[in-house]
Amino acid sequence: MKTMTLACIFVLTIFPVSSGAEDLTEASWRELTDDTSRATLFEDEIIPARLAENEKLETDPTISLNIPKEFWFPDDAKFDKVLNKPRDKTLFGVDISHHNGKVSFKNLRLQHISFVYMKATQGVRFKDGKFGTYWSDIAALEETSRLYRGAYHFLSANGSAEDQANSFVDYITLHGGLKPGDLPPCLDLEWDRTSTNPDQWRGQDPDAILTKTLKWLKIVEDRTGRKPILYTARSWWRERIKDEKALARFDGYHVWIADYSTSHKAAEKPAIINGKEQKLWQFTDNALMATGYNRGIDGNIYYGTTDTFEADFGISQ
Repeated sequence: MKTMTLACIFVLTIFPVSSGAEDLTEASWRELTDDTSRATLFEDEIIPARLAENEKLETDPTISLNIPKEFWFPDDAKFDKVLNKPRDKTLFGVDISHHNGKVSFKNLRLQHISFVYMKATQGVRFKDGKFGTYWSDIAALEETSRLYRGAYHFLSANGSAEDQANSFVDYITLHGGLKPGDLPPCLDLEWDRTSTNPDQWRGQDPDAILTKTLKWLKIVEDRTGRKPILYTARSWWRERIKDEKALARFDGYHVWIADYSTSHKAAEKPAIINGKEQKLWQFTDNALMATGYNRGIDGNIYYGTTDTFEADFGISQ
């Protein structure tokens, strides 16, 4: 793998502000307390669907996993045990939210972790209470520990695309905005549940959902000058949108796919939607680190070099 080098950049990106944005403070957003973690969402929505498949794979001694069921940083990020060779042209990353609590970033590079996406906002005027700390902690890393950082918004079934997009950009702006070396904004489109309420997308018209999604992406692109990426799962898409061909409406945007299937990890090929190649693959919610975090964490993989990674995501130094 090519060694990633990131210059320390102090250029502030100035975004156009929405009406009244100049008067916003941290108190303008409410802290999320009842949002459901991705781990819980996937435990309820995705894991049951693959139990039978996993049972067969796990009891078949002829099947080896290219991405092991228990994935450890740095060992499994450095070495492909099935092919018995070091991994190259591959970058790994994690994504986090306040559900993760304290994360120490200074040794992530030593564990072959190159990037971190973090939750910033959800719906209209709801913030992730850990975002500011995560965002500034990564910015303060020394050059030898430098990581790519990115922010994502969780799209709510309630609240207009315009209000949610402006809430996200305003909150990022409040924390210094995106730098040229940052990852592009990301929109999380999946089950919209709380600890007490079912998926709020249920019963909504698929075309209306996609129109809302596309509008958020376009507003954020216009305000930040960066083309966002779309995070989703094929299982959610089939459940709520039905028609996989509808993803063609997002051909101008990169897709980050969530797929924890054991069979796809065995082949090291995730489930894609409508034949669209994913740029990022979230392959587990239970990766483990040697240091810096003592529980399972979302693990992601990018296939390519550091140069192609920066080109794909519009990163400049």
